[in-house]
Amino acid sequence: MATVNPRIHWPRLSLADSLAIITFAALLAANIYIRLMPAKYGVYLNEFDPFYHYYATSVLVSFLQQYGLSGIGKFFSYVSPYFWYPWGRHIATTSPDGLYFFTATLYLLVSGIGLKISLYNFVVVLPIFEGIIALIPMYFIVKSLTGNKYIGLLVAVLSLGIPGLITRTDFGWYKGTPLDFLLMPLAFMLLIYAFDKDKYPYALSLLAGLVVGYSYTVWGGAENINGVIGLAFLAAPLLIKISRKTISLELLYTIGAMVAAIFPDPGRSWIYSATMLLLYLSLILNALAYINQEKKIMPQPALYAILFVLGIGGLAGIAYFLPKLVNLRYLSVIDLFIRTKPSVVSTVAEQLPVSGLELDFMYGFGALLTALGGYYLIKKKTIGSLATAILLIWSFYIGSAFGELLDFIGMAIIIGAPIGVYYVYTSIAPAPAAARPVKKKARQPAPKGPSIGYRAEKYAAAAFLISLAAVPIYYWYPANNSPVTIANSATILNGYVPAWIDALKWMSNSSNMPPHSVVVAWWDYGYWITVMGNQTTVVDNATLNGTQIGLVAKMFLSPPNQAIHYFKMLHGQYVVVFATGAYANLLTGDQYLQGYQLSGELYGIGGDESKVSAMLVWAGWTNNESVWINKSTGLLTPYFWNDTLLGRLEPLQYLGWAQIDPSTGQVVGITQNQLNNTGLYQLPVWAYNIYYGTNSTPFRLVYASPLSITSNGIWAQVLIYEYVGNSTPAAS
Repeated sequence: MATVNPRIHWPRLSLADSLAIITFAALLAANIYIRLMPAKYGVYLNEFDPFYHYYATSVLVSFLQQYGLSGIGKFFSYVSPYFWYPWGRHIATTSPDGLYFFTATLYLLVSGIGLKISLYNFVVVLPIFEGIIALIPMYFIVKSLTGNKYIGLLVAVLSLGIPGLITRTDFGWYKGTPLDFLLMPLAFMLLIYAFDKDKYPYALSLLAGLVVGYSYTVWGGAENINGVIGLAFLAAPLLIKISRKTISLELLYTIGAMVAAIFPDPGRSWIYSATMLLLYLSLILNALAYINQEKKIMPQPALYAILFVLGIGGLAGIAYFLPKLVNLRYLSVIDLFIRTKPSVVSTVAEQLPVSGLELDFMYGFGALLTALGGYYLIKKKTIGSLATAILLIWSFYIGSAFGELLDFIGMAIIIGAPIGVYYVYTSIAPAPAAARPVKKKARQPAPKGPSIGYRAEKYAAAAFLISLAAVPIYYWYPANNSPVTIANSATILNGYVPAWIDALKWMSNSSNMPPHSVVVAWWDYGYWITVMGNQTTVVDNATLNGTQIGLVAKMFLSPPNQAIHYFKMLHGQYVVVFATGAYANLLTGDQYLQGYQLSGELYGIGGDESKVSAMLVWAGWTNNESVWINKSTGLLTPYFWNDTLLGRLEPLQYLGWAQIDPSTGQVVGITQNQLNNTGLYQLPVWAYNIYYGTNSTPFRLVYASPLSITSNGIWAQVLIYEYVGNSTPAAS
């Protein structure tokens, strides 16, 4: 009997589909390449917060490895003594625990299959892959809303040139944002398929709610997604006929979103958060609309009027309680008047608004296409399309009002611009032949191939789409080809500046500095010092205790004898300062300025001397700002340099304003204040001088990092002082 060989049927793909898959894969590879650029400066976590998140994740992983599932309980009750001394920090109630559980689970799975990688290296590269995978749900959102599988390729094209999203899914950016910019579009995709498709709608709606609820435990900014969906539900009666299925889907989503309450942060407060209240309000109004449709209690106009009044009243009630439901950072996004007065929000760069000019430069024509996409979605009149349209509008508002949320604009353009392109194309494309009147003509032979006009149209479309990404990429490519924050010591310099890396290595060596000594430094560097330096800090980047940060600010800005009082209140043992400056002759090219220094405050290089205005806000001393900052020049006063603790801890001695002969470049004199109408160039100058040396009291210098000097003379330095008592002032 002959053996029958079963034929293998390989899937057949058209040339267009094959090219689409290859193109999408190539674009994903390009996305990975761009995000890996900072790696050439070293394998480091970026910015500040990722160091704390790495620490918290390592604690969870350690507990799980040591105690199994019971380690979860130990993690939820763990108070780390190394942050916010002497109180410590309860990690689970002050952190995005969802991020840690996701990462720990994934890391343990990866380790379980035999992949040898340290947790540190794992979290350094994880954001890249989260950012790349996020393009998949974005693609399906565009495909579902347009019905065109090829227009979704523009998602991957645009992702190459959207800085607002790349910066939050970049190498070393281990924060909640990379994971959430995967979870948030995933939730939207599930919601669109639940309401606009027929397969498994109830399961998909519940899952969408679970994803949104969990995403809030990863990053607080995800509450915006919950709010957007709530607004879409609220407007549903105006667009569609409310059915029992609609109510059921909304209810299942709301129940799923409650999953966030399981975690210590936010805990039960999530149940009565602003966006959950919005969901409850939407359910009530939709239920009233459904009952009226079934019972015919009143005419539709009267119903709409009642729903409008109830909706406005409900929103007003939520707005009234909003200051108690939302923290000051995110409240300042909604209430922009908060920024008109000095507040702690204005002291953090990523919480400042973004100018319209900057937005236009970064996003340009893509923003216009996104607006067209939003218009097209509103016309579709479905829950999924309405929710997406609101997302596009809201993303531009919050992204421009709050720098930390700029990545929402990136997501909006990646989703909205392809839809806008589709809308423009379908609006100007000729109507199908069946829809046009046909005149009887002699039968013509069918063309053998595409006409020249057809080819030109395709080439023009391809060139247009490529240009959308090409221009931003041209400007963005070199911008991302730069070191992460710790590799350039949190300065504006685009190069390797190892001042902080050197200082942290020195701190972590127990022969140099006892482990877990209490260190006082400005809050910017708290996570670095604790996690990488293995020391205990009194303030850090979480800014959990404004009173304690205010004490540090007052310590730095007070005369030394008063500063010691604040230092003792903080239980400090060491003080760390970060200074920047420049060799005047190298930076200006004037050889006669050799021996003089320029303070980093002149150029905003990034040292502690540039943070005095923020310190004044935290100290509550803005009413007397002129004592420390000259209002006419914007520079620090001689009082700051000569009479405050920070001024003396900085390695610069203020000399005054150098009067420079414009014809020779020679210094002809130095005065304490700037002169008027001299006909001379004037420049404030300093001398490099360490006030508290290795044998000084009450502070003695125990470490100064080697000066990291750039080719144009700019330098950065970390100095570590030990408190040795004896209030006798040091000799200069």
